[in-house]
Amino acid sequence: SPTMVKSIGFLIKSIEFLTKKNNSFEVNLATGKGYSVKEIVDKTIELTEKKLNFKFVDRRYGDPAELIASSKNAYQILNWKPQFSSLDNILLTMLKTYNV
Repeated sequence: SPTMVKSIGFLIKSIEFLTKKNNSFEVNLATGKGYSVKEIVDKTIELTEKKLNFKFVDRRYGDPAELIASSKNAYQILNWKPQFSSLDNILLTMLKTYNV
């Protein structure tokens, strides 16, 4: 499948980088887009067509208002760009993985 070919290409680039540099590195494979808890709950309900039991509570002391990861280093080092990363795709993949 095209997805598998792209994943293999990314792995090959990673191995080549590690081999050439003889060093390890860390990168985020992120979309650079943030979603609220409410957006995720609403989309999960929409995709599963099931009622979820949940209760929103206040943020814990010290929790940031938002966190959004960047894949800038993955792009700079490996020319990696997020694909298949819409909220629908992320949630459908997770739901399928956990047989929900």
